[in-house]
Amino acid sequence: MEELSLVVAQISSVLEPTFVKECQTNYDLINPLVASNIDFKNPEPGEVVLKLCLIAKERNIEYTPTQDSQAQLFSYCQRKGIVPPIEIKAMPQYVPIPVPLQPINLIPNPDMPPAGYGGQINY
Repeated sequence: MEELSLVVAQISSVLEPTFVKECQTNYDLINPLVASNIDFKNPEPGEVVLKLCLIAKERNIEYTPTQDSQAQLFSYCQRKGIVPPIEIKAMPQYVPIPVPLQPINLIPNPDMPPAGYGGQINY
């Protein structure tokens, strides 16, 4: 990042400031070799959580990620083949409460039309 700031400062001293601002978003104005080297890397969410856990462990800080962050960390570590730096806590699972079955009433409703009627209404 410091190198990029230094390059921007050097270019700004020679070129017009509007051109420099345009170069930050429009890579067609820059040499393709240079443009390919200044792309920013967007880290995955699991990678960010991994880095936070490693920094916390290094500095002896007690850090426990949220359950969503733990899931992202675990999936990232599993994809990359890395041992997770923290113990992944068991995720709570939804267990529905069983509802007692109601007895089925097999007696036909007297307000309903007879079977085979088809529901046609004659006007």
